Amino acid sequence: MTDNIFYTFNEYGIMKKITLLLVLMPFLGMAQQAEVGLTGGFTANTAPSGSIYYIANKPVENFAASATFVGNIKNTNFQLGVDIYALGLSNKASQALPIPYFGRIIVGNGETFTYAKAVISVSPIANYKVKISDDGYVYGGLALGLAGSYAEPQSHNNSDGSAVTFRGINGGFGFTAGGQLGVSYAITTRIALNAEFALRYYHLTFATSETYPPGGATSVSLGTLAYPLTFGIRYRMGFEKQLNYENGRYQVIRKRDQKRKSHTEK
Repeated sequence: MTDNIFYTFNEYGIMKKITLLLVLMPFLGMAQQAEVGLTGGFTANTAPSGSIYYIANKPVENFAASATFVGNIKNTNFQLGVDIYALGLSNKASQALPIPYFGRIIVGNGETFTYAKAVISVSPIANYKVKISDDGYVYGGLALGLAGSYAEPQSHNNSDGSAVTFRGINGGFGFTAGGQLGVSYAITTRIALNAEFALRYYHLTFATSETYPPGGATSVSLGTLAYPLTFGIRYRMGFEKQLNYENGRYQVIRKRDQKRKSHTEK
């Protein structure tokens, strides 16, 4: 009889759903006071290290964007969550390369080397926040996750007429690690302004063709440190609610609103 019950549960996936609910329960608890954020801005990155051959050393401004979900752990100053970063990686050359590339000698003429049109990372994060006012706080924390990159195909002799001399190899995969510092300030009971400066080290590995120098390597690696600066908003879910006697609804309140007594209070 018992075996039949468990068979029926598994047949309809009920046991799987129960297991998933138990695993997610701590995160659902944090979601009662969670924040979802979207930001955009710009970034630059250091000259790449690793076995990739075409190395440019001058910073170039690229796009940066992020999506963040953090849960505020009750009765602590800690936040746990996940962020998704998307940004470009490129530099300019200030020195000549010793061999031709696609029939050209690169002589450090300021042309751009694009290592990734976009690199996307997904990272669990942990932050510690410090209150600066009733509506604002600063935070800092660490991130560690996975990353993958996209690059447009290289045009022979740069025939598309752009100033891009080298387009990175498509399909890089690896990890990212770093940290972030930011500030969040509520302008309404739900919406907060957010600014964040991050450091993200990316280590990516690429499969290559036999024509890649030197000597036809089948894979190459790239390591670089990006430092994005982004601005945006955060939407606050949950948080403390109290009855608004004027409209009869429960609403999220800010600390400064608690100081204003209801007209029903003595």
